Amino acid sequence: MHVVSDLSVLNVKDFGAIGDGRSHPVSQRFQSLGDARQVYPHAQAMTDEIDWCAIQGALNEALSLGGRDVKVPPGVYRTNRTIDIVSGVTFSMSQAAVISPTGDVHVVRLRKNSKLEGGKIDTSRVRDFSKAAVWLNGEDKFKTAGHLTTVSSLELTHAPMSRTGYGIYMHASGNDSSISWVHFNNVNIAYYYYGIYVHVEHTGTQQYINGNKFVQIGLAHNICGIRIDSHMFPAEASGNLFAAVECQPTNHEEYKGAKGYNPDENLFFYVSGASNYISGYFWDGHLTANKQKAVLSANSSHSHIATNLDYTVVADLGHENRIIPNFKTKNDHVHAVIPPTVHGYDMLVGNQDDYLAYAHKRFVVRQTSGPAPSVGDLSRLFDLRGDYFVRWNDGRETQNQPVSIEIQFPAPLTYAANFGMAFGHWKESPRSLRIRVYAEGEWKTVCDHRDLPPLKYFVQNYLPNFVERVEFSLAGTNDSKRNYLKIVRVFGQSTVDSGAAYLQTGGGKLYGDVDLTHYSLLLGQVAALPSASAAHRRKMVLVPGDGVNTGDTLYICLLSQDGRYRWNRVTTAQQ
Repeated sequence: MHVVSDLSVLNVKDFGAIGDGRSHPVSQRFQSLGDARQVYPHAQAMTDEIDWCAIQGALNEALSLGGRDVKVPPGVYRTNRTIDIVSGVTFSMSQAAVISPTGDVHVVRLRKNSKLEGGKIDTSRVRDFSKAAVWLNGEDKFKTAGHLTTVSSLELTHAPMSRTGYGIYMHASGNDSSISWVHFNNVNIAYYYYGIYVHVEHTGTQQYINGNKFVQIGLAHNICGIRIDSHMFPAEASGNLFAAVECQPTNHEEYKGAKGYNPDENLFFYVSGASNYISGYFWDGHLTANKQKAVLSANSSHSHIATNLDYTVVADLGHENRIIPNFKTKNDHVHAVIPPTVHGYDMLVGNQDDYLAYAHKRFVVRQTSGPAPSVGDLSRLFDLRGDYFVRWNDGRETQNQPVSIEIQFPAPLTYAANFGMAFGHWKESPRSLRIRVYAEGEWKTVCDHRDLPPLKYFVQNYLPNFVERVEFSLAGTNDSKRNYLKIVRVFGQSTVDSGAAYLQTGGGKLYGDVDLTHYSLLLGQVAALPSASAAHRRKMVLVPGDGVNTGDTLYICLLSQDGRYRWNRVTTAQQ
């Protein structure tokens, strides 16, 4: 029998909680499990902690009353089981309140439409902790409406020399498993293996962790600050926002050799899924084990990273991600060049910025493996005509014999902002795509996608510096009807080297400024003057001399006062 003075707020002390930091199994207070269940119907064993029984009893009582606040006053409360914060209840801990597990359990489970605020969860007394301080399970189906689930003003900490388990663990697995629109604000997380772990498993029809918000998050000394493991749709983590994040990593030198430690995971963040957003300060990257301080995986796309990290230390293995160094004054980010052959997309800069326009005339372009094209030749990959393309009529053949094409530059390409290709509108894009670069004496794989969906274009943002050669390899096709594999255009952009677009072969108007300070401009050259006419008005032509008897002569076609067109000599080269 519990005496509760204020039914609007339930105090765990009124339910028998002790909170002195020591273990108190129910066997200290009751003779049998049956006796314990007279007070705590949810008790499962005589070894259950009284603090857990009292806390869970208060939460269950709050649920039976239609939803109440449960207050945890100052103290250290031991729990041997997961505290289940049921729907409609606010679990409010005093700033000096601490929840401390006695074993390897998820400490708190957050249900849909519940709130967790204040206090501290300290798992440091469980050395080989493998669970989570705060756990959300997608089987509760957190949809995008009908709930307001929040975590705020909370500290999560583990043992400095252990660094196992997770601070926050969001897990979606099974049919229609979902976690969406949960809000985390003002949370500090320290000394876990993953500070925040977002995990989508492709088991069942559809699973997703979408649209959750993490704001004002402190991540200190975790092996990996933020880890998002996701497949692509329909098993996807997408649209999750991490804003005002402060992160300092684990010192690899102090932790290497520890049980279960994988140096490759010693990162600021690892991101899969689509359209996730991370912004904030990431400190002391030199402490990590890797040259790359963060990774956007091959299963990532359209994510935005806005931090103080330079893009050269963020490994982008995905598709159409955007890396934005906030605190640079120059070349912060260059939009991808999407060629005019791909309609309906933003960031269309145009041919003037395409460093690979007419690359076959300026660089060495060759196919190094795979079947020869069925339609077109490699020059069409770099032409500005929208109806030009190169096609392999049996894309299935390329599955075992990938088509590899190499571009070799006369001098290393500095700061290649992006490199991409357009495939058209008919699903004739590859199933597999790999891009490698030869830079600083070795080949480096920039991206390697093995199961791409149909794409109209693909852009890889940022290649390594000082690229001497680029090789792209394509295999398979998404065209299930005709099995075509097609490339409409290959394009690229550099933040340092100028683009090199030319007028169409048939001519046309050219708009913009032409700087002739260091270069000459040939206006036209003919063996003999054509008949003067309105078609040639204002045109200049050069009639070359033989260099012995005659010199070069420059003419301009003008309309005279009698209404006739004449070629007027401008000048003749003199001795």
